[in-house]
Amino acid sequence: MELLRLEGLEGARGDRELFRGADLVLRSGDRLGLVAPNGHGKSTLLAFLAGERPPGAVLAGTLRRAPGVRVSRVAQDAHERAAGTVADAVAAALAPVREAEAALREEERRLGDPATRDLERYAERLERFEALGGWQAEARAWASLERLGIAPTAGDRPLASLTPGERARLALAAALAVPSDVLLVDEPTAHLGLDERRRLEALLADLPDDRALVVASNDRAHLDAVTTATVLLRDGRLERRTGSVSEVRRRLDATAASRERRARAARTRAAREGRTAALLRSHGHAGAQVRRKRLERSIDAALAQAAQLESSASQGSSMALATTAGEGTTPGRLRARHLSRLGRFDDLRLDLEPGARVALFAGDADARSELLAMLAGETDSDDPRAQVRYGRGTLVAWLDARRSALRPDAPVLAQVERSLGAQRAREQLARAGLAPSRWSAAPEALSGGERTRAALALLLAGEPTLLLLDEPDAGLDIDALESLEDLLLEHPATLVLATHDRALAAAVTDEVVALEDEGLVPYRGGVEGFLAGRRRREPGTRDDGAPVVEAGTPSGGTTGAARAGTSADGADRSTR
Repeated sequence: MELLRLEGLEGARGDRELFRGADLVLRSGDRLGLVAPNGHGKSTLLAFLAGERPPGAVLAGTLRRAPGVRVSRVAQDAHERAAGTVADAVAAALAPVREAEAALREEERRLGDPATRDLERYAERLERFEALGGWQAEARAWASLERLGIAPTAGDRPLASLTPGERARLALAAALAVPSDVLLVDEPTAHLGLDERRRLEALLADLPDDRALVVASNDRAHLDAVTTATVLLRDGRLERRTGSVSEVRRRLDATAASRERRARAARTRAAREGRTAALLRSHGHAGAQVRRKRLERSIDAALAQAAQLESSASQGSSMALATTAGEGTTPGRLRARHLSRLGRFDDLRLDLEPGARVALFAGDADARSELLAMLAGETDSDDPRAQVRYGRGTLVAWLDARRSALRPDAPVLAQVERSLGAQRAREQLARAGLAPSRWSAAPEALSGGERTRAALALLLAGEPTLLLLDEPDAGLDIDALESLEDLLLEHPATLVLATHDRALAAAVTDEVVALEDEGLVPYRGGVEGFLAGRRRREPGTRDDGAPVVEAGTPSGGTTGAARAGTSADGADRSTR
């Protein structure tokens, strides 16, 4: 059954064109992932599909909704500035149910008077009340909240006291409280930890088969888990493709590779024919010149074909981060002992060999950030015995959650120029995907994703051998995330990656340690093993008997696959 039909959507925000004749049909049972670079109109499109007019956007187009179809939208900033409590937010979400209940009660009173009795009208109001959830609506709302990790006892909590992740979960539970035919969800995992993301996926998997779902997200693992088709917003138009985002990206990559091969073949043919045409120029007879002109037309066609194929092959690639790291074996050993922060963690140890690739997961984002800051030598441990030691020659790059590698009072171009010089700084920022119009801006004027790109460009300019990254995926769209993956896979530095993006962690790390109540807990089998709860069973060895890098708990548990390469200890930084 067709639920929504969007035709000819045109629109812009400021001087940026967002839509150019965009069309979309949404049917019962659709599970669509909406994918586009940040700032290209995903949120605006969801608002328009919900029948809203987003502020600051000028839109024109036709939206047709089948009779009786109900649409719910979960916005990114839901409850951000709302007053009241959690219970108030749930009550507001249930307002349509309460209105339907009041109308039903009124009709029940009329049934007692033959003069006002209307059984058909009573049946219609009862049907509407039950369609909105009926007597179970409020219980369903609180059950959804509990499944998302918010206890029923949280009803009295002020909305202002909720974390961004709690607000996101509340907004989704509120949207699910009243059944709708279409659910539009905008970046639902932006502030959620791994466990919360898995709960969200389980909840969305339980949606009725006849309900349509559209999820706008840059979280590929989440999209793979909850969607079966992908809508690409490119060049102002909507392209619907069968399959999850990972499947679509694989097909697009294969198509691009095929086009690149055909482009190379066309250029090779043009070069070969060009050599023949050059020889024919020395022949004066008419037949040779006719053949030469025919070859020149063929050369022009081959070059035009190659240019077209190369252009189409590069579609969708929005950034390619570069690294200037040197060749050969690099330092990067890390030894940390007695790292403690009152109320967050106690007496942690972590040992990494050069080239180790470790994902750091934690339910408490602040504790995780504190730990990374200690490993970077930027903050002190509460334990006076604490030490952080690096291998000789180790250069540490720390990307913190605030992106404080960037000075707040200087344009980003000027900051990168200090490390790379004018020409290379421009190349680095351009390859990092930061638009030239933003180079002269101070960090405060940049969006979150822009600050991340600028900070990475600055950090990598220093050729680090130890990378400590705190959510480098924050604010990046899918193209940028894939480019970041390529960068980290190619970079020889030792890596500690704190992220909630499972796809990124699985792609670029070999080992997982989780900051849990008992300390740093190692898992075997990478991200998949972590999700399955497979703690490492044999301290000091991998399952195949190979030596491991220690990343231990206070009791000395170990993890981390050893990489080739050695480094003599020498650099020593104690933290107290």
